[in-house]
Amino acid sequence: HLGDVIRKDDNVYGDSVNIASRIESLGIPNSVLLSESVRNSIKNQPELSFQLLGKYEFKNVSEPIAVYALDTDQLEIPDGTSVTGKLAVKDKKRSSKFARWAVPLLVLVTLAVIGYYALGPKTKTTEEIASSIAVLPFTNLSQDAKQDYLTAGFTSEVNHQLSKIESLSIISQTIAQQQVSQAKTAAEIAKELKVNYILEGTIQKAGDRTRLITKLTRMTDNEMIWSEEFDLDEVNLIDAQIQVSTGIAEKLPLNISQRNINQLKKIPTSSPLAYEFYLRALNSSPEFVAPHESFESTIRLLDKAISLDEIFVQAYALMARVNYNASHVAGEDSEKLRLESLKYANTAISLDSLLPDPYVVIGLNYNDQFPGSGIKWFAKANKIDPK
Repeated sequence: HLGDVIRKDDNVYGDSVNIASRIESLGIPNSVLLSESVRNSIKNQPELSFQLLGKYEFKNVSEPIAVYALDTDQLEIPDGTSVTGKLAVKDKKRSSKFARWAVPLLVLVTLAVIGYYALGPKTKTTEEIASSIAVLPFTNLSQDAKQDYLTAGFTSEVNHQLSKIESLSIISQTIAQQQVSQAKTAAEIAKELKVNYILEGTIQKAGDRTRLITKLTRMTDNEMIWSEEFDLDEVNLIDAQIQVSTGIAEKLPLNISQRNINQLKKIPTSSPLAYEFYLRALNSSPEFVAPHESFESTIRLLDKAISLDEIFVQAYALMARVNYNASHVAGEDSEKLRLESLKYANTAISLDSLLPDPYVVIGLNYNDQFPGSGIKWFAKANKIDPK
C-alpha cells in the first residue's frame, strides 16, 4: 500500500500500515498483492501486469479497498471470491436480505448463459476449444546409443515449436517423459493427461541412412490422421522439424494466426551442422545438481554451433541458460559464469526480442542479486509467451 506512516521507536503506525496489514492478510504463498494506490503509480510500466481481485471491506477501514495481484508466470493469484483475512464482518440482516434476491438473480443469469450458448452463434467447435497434444519422446531404434541426442533434441524442438501456437494446449516435455517412463500406452497417457492428440516418432540409423518417422493420432477415435517419413540424408533436420511442426498445425482444427504460421516456418539457422551441435547440446544440458564439469561439454557444443552461425539466436539463448545453471555449482568461477549468462542473454535479445527464454535468464540473475528485482523480466517473458 502507498500512504503516510508514523515512525516511533523503530516502529511504524497509522492508517496506511493498517491497510497494508489488511491487504497482506488476503495473500497466499508466492503472491504479491497491491492496493489501487500502488497499482496506479506503476500501471504505466509496460512490463508489469495486474489482475483485479475485487473491492473489499476491511476491519476498521471506512472505505472499500480495491486489491490487485501482480500477474506473472512465477507468481500465484488468489481466488478473489474465496479469499479470507481481516475482512469486515457483514451485517446479518443485510446478508439475509441479499440472499432473498440473490438466488432468483442467479437463476436468471444461468438461464441467460444457457440460452446464449444454446441459441447464439457457434464461433468454435468443441474440438477447437479442446485441442490439446502430448509430444511423446521420440524413440531411437538404432543400435547406436550415440543417436539418442537426435531423438531427445528433435522431440524438444518440435515440442517448443508447437508451444508457439496460441490456440493449442501442449503438455510439458517433462510430464510426457514421466508418463512414458512408466511404460504406459499412448491411450493410457492420453486419458491420464486429458489430451486428444498424441505425436509419436522414431529415428533409426541403418548403415549410411537415417530415417525419421512421425505419426499424429487423434485419441478420441484412435485414428492416425497424419504421418510423415524423412530420409535425413536427403532432408536436413531443420527442414524435417519445420515440416513436422507445420504438418501437425495444418491437421489440427485450430484457428492459427499468421504470426504463428510465420514462427513455425522460421528457419532457426542456415547451418544444418550448427543445428546438429545445438541438438546435441540440448540433449546434454544438465541441471543445477550436476557437477561443473558436466556443463563444459554442453558449452563446447554451443560454442561450435555459434562459430558456424554467429546469428543463431536459439544457441545464444541456450548458452545463457547453461551458463546460469553452471554458475550455481562452479565455486569461484560462479561470478564469471553469471556474467557470461547475462552477455549471451542480451545477445539473444538483440537478435530476436520476441524470444522469451533470455528474459527469464536475466530475471533469474537479478533475483539472485536482489530478491524480487527480476519480476519485470519475468513479466516481459510472460507477455511474449504466456504459455
